[in-house]
Amino acid sequence: MRITTFRTISLTQNSLIIYWSQPFHLVIIELLNKIYYLAFIQKTYERSTTINKMINPSGRCRHINELFNKTFVQMNVLRRIKYYHLPCQSVCENECQCFQDTSDCPQRSMCICLTCVFGTRCQFSSSRFDLSLDAILGYHIQPHISLLHQPNIVKTSLALTIIFMVVGFINGVLALITFNNKTICEVGC
Repeated sequence: MRITTFRTISLTQNSLIIYWSQPFHLVIIELLNKIYYLAFIQKTYERSTTINKMINPSGRCRHINELFNKTFVQMNVLRRIKYYHLPCQSVCENECQCFQDTSDCPQRSMCICLTCVFGTRCQFSSSRFDLSLDAILGYHIQPHISLLHQPNIVKTSLALTIIFMVVGFINGVLALITFNNKTICEVGC
């Protein structure tokens, strides 16, 4: 059974309180642009409980177009249904091992990465890079943590990258100004 409640969040709000008296097992939040977030799961209903939940990008329910290729999306609905479980089988990439808290309805999973592979889903490989920012900083970048709380090496590399981009932009503008001058483009006597 599906029961829906509607709430509006103004631009100045960053929290919302919902009082609910009916039994429930799932809380899904839908935004105006048809983006869904899985907010809460409870296997057994607990009466008179307070739930505090922060909505994170990791809780977004991805659209079928993001999970499968165009060929699959264009298939008949009845043919597609039998493949819906495939993206959920293993969240780990690069043939790494996936461990889940339960097999029937896993809520948490963890990837054990092979050598030269890293990331929360083992999505980064350092074997293909000799010396790059991805290979050097990949271990230091912490997901879901603001830039102010990242390690100093991440902040320093970001600052250097911004400085190099600004210097390159200024260099390009000065080169354009220089070579727009007709006397500089003249060759010979």
